[in-house]
This record gives sequence, structure tokens and C-alpha cells, in this order.
Amino acid sequence: MDWETALSTATGVLVTLLGVAVGAWMSNRSQSRAWSRSVLTDTSAALLQEQATTYMGLVRWRSKELERIDWAGWNAALARVQLVGPPSIVEAALKLDAAFWRIGAGIRENVDEVGWGQLRDEVELRRLEFVNAARRQLSPSAASLHRLVGKPDPPNQPTHQRP
Repeated sequence: MDWETALSTATGVLVTLLGVAVGAWMSNRSQSRAWSRSVLTDTSAALLQEQATTYMGLVRWRSKELERIDWAGWNAALARVQLVGPPSIVEAALKLDAAFWRIGAGIRENVDEVGWGQLRDEVELRRLEFVNAARRQLSPSAASLHRLVGKPDPPNQPTHQRP
């Protein structure tokens, strides 16, 4: 075999190995992104589920149906978000957590109906912000939502757009 044939063969082998390495790297990167997206989706959904459960517990605590709130599920879901979420989602989750702290303080202080409505509206706003942060992270082209519930405005109240 002459040197030209050997060089051609060596070049072919080198290009093939390089193609295999690049293909493996791209496949691994794609699988890692899909896994990360799936984990973030599951984590965000779990936080929203615990938010609903915890909020209903707060409502029952306020109406004296419960003596105290079990925060374990909420705190676990919040910790999961803090472990796998990007800063924008973590910050939105922490704002929702802060709104829960304010609701708890309001209940302990026997807040009146107007104050309760303000606290409740803040939780709904922070939940909306969390959902929109998660949507932006999971699908950057997704449009922001303007509301999460179809609850009508109270009678004799002007309609307003929520951010």
C-alpha cells in the first residue's frame, strides 16, 4: 500500500470517528435538554398542585375548620423548584411563598373581608406570575396568560385586567 492510499484510509477513519463523536455529543445534549424540560414541567406542576392544596388549607384555617396548616407538601414542592428551576422560576415561586406568609399573618390577625380579598388577590397574581415564568422557560414563544381562572368580577365592580 502506498502512502496516498494510507493517508486516504486514515483520513476516512478519522472523519468517521469525528462524525460518531459529534453525533453522540449532539444526541446526549438533546436527551439532556428533554430530561431537563420534563423535570421542570413535573416540578412546576407539582408546585401548582401544592399551591392549590395549601391555599384551600388556608381558607379552611381562616374559617376555623382547621387548627393549623400542614406546610410539608408546599415546602417540599418549593424545595424541588429551588433545586431544578432557573432563577426566574425560583423567584416567582418565592414571591408566591411570600404571599402565603402574608395570608397566614392576616389570618392570625383576623383580617377583615376587604383585607382577605387583597391577600387572596395577591396569591392569585403570584400564581399567575409563576405560571407565566414557567411557560416562558418551557416554551420561549408561548404567550403570557392574563388570568388563570374564569371567576367573574363581583357585581357592581368595574371590570379590570389583571397583569
